[in-house]
Amino acid sequence: MAWEKIKTGLLFIIYIAVTALMYNALGWIPEGVSIGGFTFMYMYLLGIGIAVLVVVAFLIHPQVPRAWLLLKYVIWICMPFLVNIFISLIVWVMDMSAPNVIIRGTFYSVYQILAVVVAAAAFYLFGDRGLEYHFIGLVLASTMTMVTAMIDGGVAEFLDEFRVLLVSGAMETGELMKRMEMTGHTYAFGMYIVYFLLFNKGRRRDILALAVSILFFVMEFKRSALAALIVTLVIGLILRPMPDRGKRAFLGFGGVILVLVSFVYVWMIKSGLYETLTDMLGIDTSGRSLMYSSASSYYEFSPFFRGTGLGYVSKMLETGEMYLGVTISDLHNDFLRQFIEQGFWGYLLWIIAMFIGRIRLFLSRSTTLGVIAFVISVFCFVTFFSENMYFLFYGNIPMAVLMMGHHFEEQVEKEKEISTWL
Repeated sequence: MAWEKIKTGLLFIIYIAVTALMYNALGWIPEGVSIGGFTFMYMYLLGIGIAVLVVVAFLIHPQVPRAWLLLKYVIWICMPFLVNIFISLIVWVMDMSAPNVIIRGTFYSVYQILAVVVAAAAFYLFGDRGLEYHFIGLVLASTMTMVTAMIDGGVAEFLDEFRVLLVSGAMETGELMKRMEMTGHTYAFGMYIVYFLLFNKGRRRDILALAVSILFFVMEFKRSALAALIVTLVIGLILRPMPDRGKRAFLGFGGVILVLVSFVYVWMIKSGLYETLTDMLGIDTSGRSLMYSSASSYYEFSPFFRGTGLGYVSKMLETGEMYLGVTISDLHNDFLRQFIEQGFWGYLLWIIAMFIGRIRLFLSRSTTLGVIAFVISVFCFVTFFSENMYFLFYGNIPMAVLMMGHHFEEQVEKEKEISTWL
């Protein structure tokens, strides 16, 4: 018994340490390492390390019911990424796309599939505690960045910049606060706030986790993350008192609305209505209106537009073959980029997989899992309007953790009843 506790403790320490390093790797060592002519970021290599850890754990002590349920979850969550690859393969073959575009596009989706596998690893290793342990690793990563910022700039300066950030409503951001923002953890903490507010079990540690999430969310502030948080919480609070039947109906109707809005939004950009409305309302889009209108020459809003395949937009921006009015490395709009790269019908298939198919699969397990999948999808949906969230490794890991983690062991027992061979 004592040896089992020691092994569990060592596994916990290794997992937390690797997770924290993974979440900090981009900020600390952004250049990556070259292997076989390809450059791999350290965050992905550490993610692969976590995946290998799970494989070793399975070989030593196979827990087949857990593994089978997690395999289902991984496939469900990865549906949009798999759609991207499928559509892009067709486009790449038809267009005889350049190898560098194909390689980049493939890795975009593969890295996010890795993110989902990393999320699943927490639950294979620790069961119900996986959600909590992964959160601890994330918090440790942000704490490490905070401490190094305090050491470099001084505690007084750090606290003063934090005060200015709060007083100015994030309109004034000092260098130390910018360092916190650049961690890329903001969306992760936003999603955890949603979870701990709407689905907490009333435990003290859940309240503490909520407080910590709010602290780092504010410290690493992004306007798009705040908008996503507000919209998601409003919808979540509307859903919360509903009976299960009402929740299921709301999710079905809500998924269709998300799909329709995603389509209408791209049409608004192409037609010029988006730019007209933002100008009329005096909304500061930080140059996004110019970018989006400049992108119009690269696509058509037509059923005959088949897209360019994954990786096209960022590669063309990198080489200078695509210019959007400002110098950027990527298009700050996941919906528009997906439409350009996936084409009219590919885009439709993608948003259906994203906002209807995946949610219905979780809904088939339980109403609560369906609601969690829906509200987390809404959070992502809002960020897609103005950010590159869809292919954000640090965003997709917590997204998958929260979709998988609620009452995980209870779902494992349910799986044993459903799959009688287990």
